[in-house]
Amino acid sequence: MPWTARDDPLGHTGTVTPSVPEPPETPEPAQPDAELPVAEFAFPGPLRDRLVAAILDGRKTTTTALAVEYDIEGEALPEVGSRQRVVDSAGRAVAVIETVRVRLCPLGEVPWEHARDEGEGHEDVAQWRRGHERFWRSEEMTAALGAPLTVDDGTVVVLEEFRLVRRLDAAEPLPPPPPGASGASGAFGAAGVPGAAGAAGTPAGSDTRAPHVDATVPPSAPVRARRRDRGRGRAAMVIAAAAAALLALAAGSAVGAVVRPSASPAPAPRTSSPAATPTPTPAATRATPAAVVPASPIRDCTVDGPLADPGLGTAASVVLNAETGEVLLDRRGDVPAQTASVMKLATAAAALRVLGPDYRASTTVLRGPDAGTIVLRGGGDLTLSRLPSGQESVYPGAAHLDDLAAQVRQARAADPELAQTPVSRIIVDSSLFGGTTWEDTWPATERQAGWLSHITTLQVDADRADPTVFLSPRGEDPVGRAAEAFAAFFPGATIDRDGATGDGSALAEVSSPPVSELLAPMLVPSDNTLAEMLARLVAIESGEGNTLADVDPAIRSALEDLGLDTEGMTFADGSGMSRNNAVAPELVAALLQRADADEDGLGPIVGALPVAGESGTLAYSNRFTGDNQVARGKVRAKTGSITTAYTLAGFVDAEDGSRLIAVIFATDRVSEASRQPIDTLATAYYRCGNRLANSPG
Repeated sequence: MPWTARDDPLGHTGTVTPSVPEPPETPEPAQPDAELPVAEFAFPGPLRDRLVAAILDGRKTTTTALAVEYDIEGEALPEVGSRQRVVDSAGRAVAVIETVRVRLCPLGEVPWEHARDEGEGHEDVAQWRRGHERFWRSEEMTAALGAPLTVDDGTVVVLEEFRLVRRLDAAEPLPPPPPGASGASGAFGAAGVPGAAGAAGTPAGSDTRAPHVDATVPPSAPVRARRRDRGRGRAAMVIAAAAAALLALAAGSAVGAVVRPSASPAPAPRTSSPAATPTPTPAATRATPAAVVPASPIRDCTVDGPLADPGLGTAASVVLNAETGEVLLDRRGDVPAQTASVMKLATAAAALRVLGPDYRASTTVLRGPDAGTIVLRGGGDLTLSRLPSGQESVYPGAAHLDDLAAQVRQARAADPELAQTPVSRIIVDSSLFGGTTWEDTWPATERQAGWLSHITTLQVDADRADPTVFLSPRGEDPVGRAAEAFAAFFPGATIDRDGATGDGSALAEVSSPPVSELLAPMLVPSDNTLAEMLARLVAIESGEGNTLADVDPAIRSALEDLGLDTEGMTFADGSGMSRNNAVAPELVAALLQRADADEDGLGPIVGALPVAGESGTLAYSNRFTGDNQVARGKVRAKTGSITTAYTLAGFVDAEDGSRLIAVIFATDRVSEASRQPIDTLATAYYRCGNRLANSPG
């Protein structure tokens, strides 16, 4: 719908149009590719590579920017028909794209079709918006603008559509720009996100739509590439001028006027007719733009007392405002320390990143070297149950051995070569996981207490003595227990754990629940065996190897691929049981920040965390008691406890309505009594909310 200048603090006007007209295609411009301006997507690294790949395969066709950015830089809006070279992380020009449509609208009215065609797989506009707001409030944007931004439903955004004109094969890196030159190849990349697939049946690069514009932009000289949505950096600009403009706005100077850097003239106002000659007019009187935060919130709530509790031993903590990413408190946040079970957050992130939410571990039975032999092959599914089908173990949706055996009997009965021969030998293949089954610093008592089993590729019920009880003693031979349970379905068959397995065809297969459904069973009760299973599968899938020693480089690589800095840290296992783990609280906070914004598919972690007073390890009778009961239902976090470390990391829905990300590590001189001061500190964060002060402790 049309909207007026008073709806837009920048004075832009525009229309939201639901569809793209199909006028005749514009002719090819004569400008050589080498002379085209450069479009940079994100900062160099894995994210840019993914965005560029999305453009090259035709999934990305739209992009979004804040109108305030153009105004601060004194630039015209993107010009329909303009073309740019897309560069990859190495600075190579890999494609030419062309702007085909430009629209202006309030952020609250961005249509689903536009959000969908940015291609991050968002399920709705709300999810798309959360991701974009996260970028607009990021440290990179704040640094580029010289002041923090905030947005609301009325914030004006620029919606741009483009098409892939052609790919540029065997591209060479671009030369650096000359000193003082402006353009998209400067100090900051332009901002963007991967786009979704275009019209069905339209190959990438064959878009026949001609340019169209709803908010008419006056003809002008070619402008530099503007591709600024979530996950992309900003185009090069005069930083000093932009910072001065924002400072002037924040100070309330020139209220009612559009402030622009003095280095660039103000662009003419947009008109409603493409043929009209634009006439400069003064902007309407208005208040300070909502896109600029004029003052910082008051920080007058201290937690020095709870942080100094001796029960915390050596205390470390990081607290962020989940919405803005602002660091509210940092005590030794950059110092790697033992994590206890908070390590499972890293394992969950690595599993989602490397395995994917739909990955399932399978247990198979193969034909053996002779008619009477079958091969039972473990695939890392430790949730496989020996209970009868229809009876649930501690793992909802787990596969069952009796189903696997039934498939074997059915397949053999249908095969004339096998039908008349009973199964007399079962060869067991548990070779998928290699190396030690027990880490040196894991206490052996954890097996008897029921917290952890030997880590083998073939197990039933994670080697519990009672499949229906979470804390049930584990044995010394998980593979043997599983093999015996399976052999019971084939009376008279012997078990051979050393025989040659061969490569016979599959007779039967059952699979674990998908990774997305294993997160809650791992995080809520803190299932160590399940965490080690996922960590080992991540190591195998990533190509690092199949041993416990390969878990460290595998998790490290997955986190770095998510943009997290792991330098100086150690990921000795997947469960956090090892005393050799060393992870900085600030890394855990950054991981949770991405999960809360549902970036890179990490969103499922948030819903899989225990809730204080309601579920999992935070529902124990000794958690959030007494004065700390006020935070019950308000803290959603992963807990951790080993003899040398007690930890908590997650989210606090604070009393003032703000949402915090809080990480608390208590190490060295700690005990089970350390849980209470951890809860007290988390409750203090709840009471402080966004007023939390980062006073020296």
